Amino acid sequence: MRKLIDLGAQLPVGIIMGTCETVNGEGLRELVELGADLCDAKGDRLAPVALALTTYGRDPSGKHEVLRLLEGNLDYPDTPAMAIHRGRIDLLEGHLRRDPKFISLRLNGEDLYPKACGCGGDDGFGLHGTPLGQATLLHMAIDFYEREIFAWLLEHGADVNARAGVDADGFGGHTPLFSTVVIQPGPAELRDGYFTRTLLEQGADPSIRASIRKKLAFIDEEEHRYRDVTALEYGRAFHEERFVDKTALTVLEQF
Repeated sequence: MRKLIDLGAQLPVGIIMGTCETVNGEGLRELVELGADLCDAKGDRLAPVALALTTYGRDPSGKHEVLRLLEGNLDYPDTPAMAIHRGRIDLLEGHLRRDPKFISLRLNGEDLYPKACGCGGDDGFGLHGTPLGQATLLHMAIDFYEREIFAWLLEHGADVNARAGVDADGFGGHTPLFSTVVIQPGPAELRDGYFTRTLLEQGADPSIRASIRKKLAFIDEEEHRYRDVTALEYGRAFHEERFVDKTALTVLEQF
């Protein structure tokens, strides 16, 4: 591609969107070096940011690089959830100094997918496994495979049995352990049971029950409901096998 550029070829506007969808930091960096515009085909400079935040793609280091390269498009919200998206433990440490209780906060849709970044501002806007609405930072770190942040949260007192909020219909109440068994598919080398094993070692209770309802956008728009299940029962019953971390199930079965 570089030779074509040297010969006068023009990069199409919006060419970067594929790298944002797949959180391919190296690919985006190469396009930036070639002079690509940091926008979608319509010239929207928030669209690539929104896509990187809400995509199915799971590659922590790649996502961090994509968001770093897009920093010039906006001022990122200074929130704990955005610090996790960006892989910025230094920003989390700043939040800890200002409010030591922030680690236990429950996340809403605006925290997870902020409108300021071009997202919809609700927890159904992005693609993830076990529901993240009214869940904690620990739940979020698991679904995005943020191992260093996961460990940092535990080191600073995150509750391994923290429950997500329960809605008016009685759905919710799931602990981080549930997020380890039904999780947005990621690289095979990261689906090794680490999150499940670590939570259990830290005192997570596998007997806790919760009720969860879940749609999988672009895969299965039907709402599936799992009532009064443990994390193990939830994983065994989940309707889409690609989202079930079988290694996590094995860890639970052997515990």
